[in-house]
Amino acid sequence: MEGLDEMMYGLIEERRAAGTPEGGAKDLLDMLLAARDEETGEGMDDRELRDEIVTTFAAGHETTAVTLSWAFYLLSQHREVLRRAQEEVDRELGDRMPTVEDLRRMPYLLQIFEEALRLYPSAPIVPRLTLRDTVLGGHHVPKGSRVLVNLFNIHRHPRHWADPERFEPDHFAAAERKGRHRFAHMPFGAGPHLCIGKHFALMEAHLLLATLIRRYDFRHVPSHRVVNHATITLRPKYGMVMTLHERRHAVPGTGAPAAAGAPAD
Repeated sequence: MEGLDEMMYGLIEERRAAGTPEGGAKDLLDMLLAARDEETGEGMDDRELRDEIVTTFAAGHETTAVTLSWAFYLLSQHREVLRRAQEEVDRELGDRMPTVEDLRRMPYLLQIFEEALRLYPSAPIVPRLTLRDTVLGGHHVPKGSRVLVNLFNIHRHPRHWADPERFEPDHFAAAERKGRHRFAHMPFGAGPHLCIGKHFALMEAHLLLATLIRRYDFRHVPSHRVVNHATITLRPKYGMVMTLHERRHAVPGTGAPAAAGAPAD
């Protein structure tokens, strides 16, 4: 914690000394420094800033990264889904990098990430503490009990999902979302403790998928074993060994799938 605090407080001190960037906030720390309480007009002190940064640093990178690992593995096993994603990216971006404004025109990419979160939720178990005696599934649960909600199983429950074990991004198409139980998919939790970084994570993953799919074709190394390993996050137990193949882009607007080139270094 001393090492982490030294780094975080150092970032805050350095950024305060630099002042407001020309043209406004450039990153998340700039936005936090510029934030003001609506009632008092006051900004956050160093301790409050440190807490916000540590939350993002600790909870905001591994969860997104590990889900992207599962997403690229799933894409490598479902080439028809990958081709559709490549066509969407090529059509909307061509040879340029994505921006936030591009995301609404690439809904299928977000569906891919949400489906990866369904099959491999980054936080597969959510703990809750019972505030009063209750009954769950016919079992008495006394006040003060710690209940573990198994999101991995909920996300694969056949009552809520057609062909629940299959990787199918169209589970999250607009028409499919209608009428589905609101707790059938809750990788960010639910209720008053919904993950505060939900929208940030979805935006970040959407941009990363667009950026990487535009440039590379990811292929899983067949000899590498893929095994679920649930700790705090749901990780591939032996990592995820893949090769990257630089793409030769299709002509934007043609709908033609892009061909993969030689493996990247």
